Amino acid sequence: MIASGFGITIIILYLKKMIYDIITAAQSLLNALLEDDIIDKGYILSISIYIENGLAYNKTLFGKYKRVYFYQGEPDYHSIVSLKVERLPNIRDKRGQTLIMVSTLDNLRDYIQEIVRGHLYQDITLLELEY
Repeated sequence: MIASGFGITIIILYLKKMIYDIITAAQSLLNALLEDDIIDKGYILSISIYIENGLAYNKTLFGKYKRVYFYQGEPDYHSIVSLKVERLPNIRDKRGQTLIMVSTLDNLRDYIQEIVRGHLYQDITLLELEY
């Protein structure tokens, strides 16, 4: 997009509408995904999205299933991996495999690999996707 002068105002309005449409579509897709994820009155999938800044609160709920949160700041990968592998949320008396999917730059991918190595005894699968 190219704009100058008062044209910037029109571009900003257009961008706001485009962002709103994307968020609405993302919320609809996430809700459908989470709706399909319910097993034995429990669930498997939870989603945490970290944003560097710009949120009104440090933790913001997204969607109707209360399993997608936006967090402000840098993620603490050690805590996240440890928390996720310690339990399978809301499913009683069942222990499943934990899948950690990574699609990131090499240095962060290597860091996640190092963290996961410390939990190999807990039935974790690390899946590295192309970045």
